[in-house]
Amino acid sequence: MTRHSWTQEHRAWLEYNVTGTSFELLTVLFNNTFGTMLTKSKIKNACSRWNLTNGVSLRKYTDVQLDYIKATFPGRSAAELTNLFNKKYNTYFTTAQLASIAYRNGIKNGLDCRIKPGERIGIATEFKKGQKSWNKGTKGLCGTHPNCQKTQFKKGASVYNQAPVGTEGVTTDGYVWVKTAEPNVRPYKHILIWEQLHGKIPPGHCLIFADGNKQNVVIENLILVTRAELGLLNRHHKITGNAELTKTNLNIVRLKMATSKKVKAKRERFNENNNNSSNVL
Repeated sequence: MTRHSWTQEHRAWLEYNVTGTSFELLTVLFNNTFGTMLTKSKIKNACSRWNLTNGVSLRKYTDVQLDYIKATFPGRSAAELTNLFNKKYNTYFTTAQLASIAYRNGIKNGLDCRIKPGERIGIATEFKKGQKSWNKGTKGLCGTHPNCQKTQFKKGASVYNQAPVGTEGVTTDGYVWVKTAEPNVRPYKHILIWEQLHGKIPPGHCLIFADGNKQNVVIENLILVTRAELGLLNRHHKITGNAELTKTNLNIVRLKMATSKKVKAKRERFNENNNNSSNVL
């Protein structure tokens, strides 16, 4: 939509006609006078920019109705006021609307609706001591009907979508699992393959995929590493899509760790010798 260019003639017309005219009617009159197609919001924004007000009240109730609220509300709840008001004036105000009108005009009903210390709310519907619940003795009544028994789950029965042993699937992380036993034993396939050939994975160790593909579950693609080695590989992004490159990176990591271990041991021996020399002196 193109931007409207306001002229002095437009401003003068609005200044002359805005008083006492709703913005809906003002928009229609303006468009008819100047052959434009402006919206009410554009007319309203222009008037606001030039500090022009129409003096038309936006409230949806009359002074007579407000006087009725002042006379009727004291001693009654907002719900009672709403019922009486709508019946008298054939309106559809909600309780919240009339309560808001009363609040804005400083009208109070004088009722203290606060819960007082020790006051019990809803005592009429409280469960009484010794009272029997409505469903006492009804346990199992539905299950004894022949129609209910037809669809009851029998002990030892399997669900219709239960996966048989040998079923394979993929987790949300991309690892392949295999169901090996009931009811729901599903170890990772790469761990199964490794342990079948090499035995249990030692504590502090784990398996990585040489080519980075978690679903390429063959023994040639599996490498046993320590958690420390895995940490360095991940930190420096050394597990690649090339299996040979990943193995080379692992050898470099192991070499660095061995070198670091020897340097640390040498430093400890040096510090220990210095301490012994100091003690002799």
